[in-house]
Amino acid sequence: MITNGPGDCQVCAERIRDSLGDGEIFRIPSPGAFFGKYRDQETYNWSNNYHAVVVLNGRVYDAFTPKGGELIEEYKGRWEYGDIIDFGF
Repeated sequence: MITNGPGDCQVCAERIRDSLGDGEIFRIPSPGAFFGKYRDQETYNWSNNYHAVVVLNGRVYDAFTPKGGELIEEYKGRWEYGDIIDFGF
């Protein structure tokens, strides 16, 4: 179950970047009142209106990607509204 607590995704992204030794953290803003589903799970409990991820060498990493991350297009396809979200990458 995808959950959210204060700064969960930001802290996780920082840990992932530290583990990878490099990468850029992006804050993905909500395209509206909420994100819609991510990986077929509801995100209505995400209260911070953004999701933080790490991008490195054309791959995206967050708490829900496989250990090796996902290609950018594959990652964007995991979002219900991936066609209107401004990922910033």
